[in-house]
Amino acid sequence: MLSLWLDSSQHPLAEMIPKAYHQPVCPRVKKLLEAINQLQPTTTIASKDAVLDEASLKQLFAAGLFSLTVPHEHDGLDTSLRDFVLVMEAIGQLGAAWAMTAVPHLCISVKAVARYAPAPHRDHILRNIRQTQQLLAFAITEDQGSDVAAMRTRLHQVASGEFILNGRKQWITNLKRASHVVVACLCPDLHKTPGASVLVLVDLQQAGVTVSREWEKVCVNGSDTSDLFFDQVKISKEHLLTEPGQGMNAFLQMVQPGRLGTAAASIGLARRALTQAKEDLALQCTHQQGLDFWVESKARLDALSAGLQMCAVFADEQAQDVPHLVSLMKFISGEMSQSLLQELDHRYVKHACDLPQIASNNRDALALFRLLKGPGEILVWQTVLAWSAVVLKPLQEKLNWPAYLQEDASYLASHMFSLRQQGGAQQRPSQVDQLARGLALWWLEMSTHFISDEHALELQPLEIEHAQSWSRQAFSAWRKEIEATPCSLSANEIDYLFASLPQAQERLFDLHVELSA
Repeated sequence: MLSLWLDSSQHPLAEMIPKAYHQPVCPRVKKLLEAINQLQPTTTIASKDAVLDEASLKQLFAAGLFSLTVPHEHDGLDTSLRDFVLVMEAIGQLGAAWAMTAVPHLCISVKAVARYAPAPHRDHILRNIRQTQQLLAFAITEDQGSDVAAMRTRLHQVASGEFILNGRKQWITNLKRASHVVVACLCPDLHKTPGASVLVLVDLQQAGVTVSREWEKVCVNGSDTSDLFFDQVKISKEHLLTEPGQGMNAFLQMVQPGRLGTAAASIGLARRALTQAKEDLALQCTHQQGLDFWVESKARLDALSAGLQMCAVFADEQAQDVPHLVSLMKFISGEMSQSLLQELDHRYVKHACDLPQIASNNRDALALFRLLKGPGEILVWQTVLAWSAVVLKPLQEKLNWPAYLQEDASYLASHMFSLRQQGGAQQRPSQVDQLARGLALWWLEMSTHFISDEHALELQPLEIEHAQSWSRQAFSAWRKEIEATPCSLSANEIDYLFASLPQAQERLFDLHVELSA
C-alpha cells in the first residue's frame, strides 16, 4: 500500500511533490518543445481527413519527438514521465492525429523493443527511428477488442522447432510509417495456462505479413489505421520479446505512459480548440460573460495539467499503486476536456454559429480518446478509492497542509467509510463513481496548491490563483452534489474512527481487499 511507501525515507513525499513544478526540464526536451511550438501558428486542421504535414514530420523526427522515450545509449532523449506529459500536451495542440501517432509509438512499442529485444536488434531498430524516419507499431486489438483471452492470433512451434505466427489484428496505428510491429498473441504450444500470451517482434517487410488499406474513420484520419494479417510468418526465437505466458503482464507494465500521454494530449486538444474559438469574432458579443468563460476554461485546463504533472512525478518515483492514480487522471482529464468543448459548442449554437472545424475535430477526437481505456479501468477506479482511503489521513498528518485540503480529505474518507457500511462497491456502484470523481477533484486541489510562479507551467500569479480557485470550487460543487446521498455514519462515529487510526486503517484495508477482488 502507498501508506507504507509514505513512511519510507527513500521517497520522502514532502521533497518529491515540488519536483512536479521545480525540477528543470531536460535541455533536449526544451529544444523539442520549442520546435513543436514553432509549428503551432502554421499548423491548421482544415478537415477531418487532413494528413500529417510531411515537412513538419521531418522536422520533429530530427528534433527527437519520436525518440522521446528511447534510451540515451540508442540516441534517444530518454525523458522522464513528467517531461513526457509536457511534450504530449504540446503535441495535442498540433492536432489529434499527432497525438494518435506519437503515443502508441513512444509508449508500448518503443518500450517493448528497448526493454526486451536482444542488444543488436534493439540498437539497430531504435537508432533507425531518426535515421530512416520510421516508427514502431503495436498490435493487440482484434475484432473481440483487447481481451487477450479472446484473441485468435497464435504463435505455434512446429516439429522443426520453428515458431510460426498466424492471425489477424485490427485497428492498428502507424503501419504506414512503421518498420516493425510488436504483436501480442496467444502461445498454447509454449505455455499450458489458458489464455497465456507472448509479445513478438515482427518485421513488416518479411514474407507472410500483409497490411490492409487504411480505415476511413469518423475522425483523426490524419493518423493511419489499418488491419494486419499474418500467414505462416516465421518468428525467430530471439524475436520472442517476453517469456511465454508473460505477454499481458508486460503490456500492463508498459501501458501507464500511454495513459498519461493520452490524458496530456486531451488537455492539449482542448487548449487548441479554446484558443481558436477565443479569436472567433462570432463570440465577441458575449462580453464579460464570455471573458469569464475563457478564464474559467483556462483555469480548468491549468489545474488538470498540474494534476497530471504531479501524477507523472509519482510514477517517475515508482510509487506503489500509481497505475490506479494514472487511470483516474486519464479519466478526469478526458472527461473534463471533452465537457469543455461541449460547453463551447453550446455557446456557438446559442449564437446561431457553427463550431470551428478545429474545435469540432478535437471534440470528436476527445470522444475517441476516452474510449481508449485500459483493461478493467472502472475496477481500477474502485481500487483507487481503497488506496485513497488508507492514504488520505496519513498524508494530512505528515504534511501540515492547509485546513481546506485536510477538511476535504476527511470528507472523502468519511464517505469511503460510509460506502463500506452500505455494502461496498457491489451494492453501491453509483457511489463508487461519485467518489472516484471526488478523489480526482481532491487530487487537483492538492496539485494546484503546490504550484509556484517559478515552475515549468509558466503561469502568471493571477493564472495560478485562478487554477487554485477553480479546483476548490469544483470540489465544493461535487460535495454539494454528493451530500444528497445520506451517510450511514454519524459525525461522532467518524470522529472516533479518525481518533483510532490503527483500527480505522484495519477496516479500510478490508475495503481495499474487497474492492481489489
